[in-house]
Parts: sequence; C-alpha cells; structure tokens
Amino acid sequence: MSAENERCWPGGLTTEEVIARVTKGYLDEKRRIEAEQAKRIAREQARTQKVVEFPSKLSELELIRRQAIIDQHWQAMLDEKEMLRREAERRSFNKAPGDPDWKLRDDWVWGK
Repeated sequence: MSAENERCWPGGLTTEEVIARVTKGYLDEKRRIEAEQAKRIAREQARTQKVVEFPSKLSELELIRRQAIIDQHWQAMLDEKEMLRREAERRSFNKAPGDPDWKLRDDWVWGK
C-alpha cells in the first residue's frame, strides 16, 4: 500500500492516527471520570468525619453555669456599647438642643 492509500480519513489522517486520537480521548475521559469519583468519595468521607457525636444530656447545674457565662458576656457587650455611645456623644459637636441637628441624634441612622 502506498502512503496515499493509507490516508483515507478526513483531514488526511491515517487509520493509526485516528485510532491514536480516539484512544487518547477515551483515556482522557476515563481519567476525568475517575478523578470526579475520587473527589466525590473524598467529599463523602470528609462529610462523615465532620459529624460529631451528640453530647450527653447536661445537668441542670451545668446549664445554669453556661447560661451565666453567656449572660456575663452579653452584659459586658451592652456595657461596652453604652461606653462607646457616651464616648461618641462626648466627642460629638451636637451637645445641646440648640444645635441644628440635635433632633437627629436619636434618628435610626445616628442613634443606632
């Protein structure tokens, strides 16, 4: 057979070249699918590893202790917020009812 007779596929490709391209495409697709499966398996394993055991029922004293800690932090946050509000008022130029924008100090934009 001559070289001209071997090039019978569109684009002037030989049968061996076509088979090589098809095989390469098949192998690339197979690797892509295997990589996706590996990612899915890893994601499922990570999800199951993140699940933690449900804690045992807490005693009433432990619940009270935890609530007291939460309340202390909440009160500290409220105190800090009030201190910051007073500091802002102290530094503000709006110190008297005679100022033009005195009535805006309790507005939703400025007061909160």
